[in-house]
Amino acid sequence: MSTVRKQLGEMFELSVDEIRATMARQASSLGPQYAQTAFGIIALRGKVANPEHVMRLAGVSENTLKNARRLVQVYDDFIERGYATMEWLYGVNYMDAVALNRVVNRGLKMVVIRKGLLTGREIAWREIEFLAETGQTFEEARNARAS
Repeated sequence: MSTVRKQLGEMFELSVDEIRATMARQASSLGPQYAQTAFGIIALRGKVANPEHVMRLAGVSENTLKNARRLVQVYDDFIERGYATMEWLYGVNYMDAVALNRVVNRGLKMVVIRKGLLTGREIAWREIEFLAETGQTFEEARNARAS
């Protein structure tokens, strides 16, 4: 079990003060922290009115919060709605989250779902990135070039 996955499972069981203390410890360590921050925000929902405020009190930077929002949005768009599993989410890196956010913002989320691109396979990520960039699937681009 990955460290992030273990931490998320444990965070759901923690109190607000315990989550804040955990985030304070992580904020003072080195390395990317957007995923842990995102999972902390998700775990705090329903416990506090403003999870990001708790993160700020824990010393999480605005930049980390901004990056975490991308993964929180992926959670909201794909996990909360039942299109993907938490196991899949654990494999989503920052750039994957950026591409997924762009796809959703372009109104193409259902294309990703209908095409079954939430597999975590490398070819699926490449098509999601292409869709985010061009607004077309690989097949649509091939058909456009063939015409």
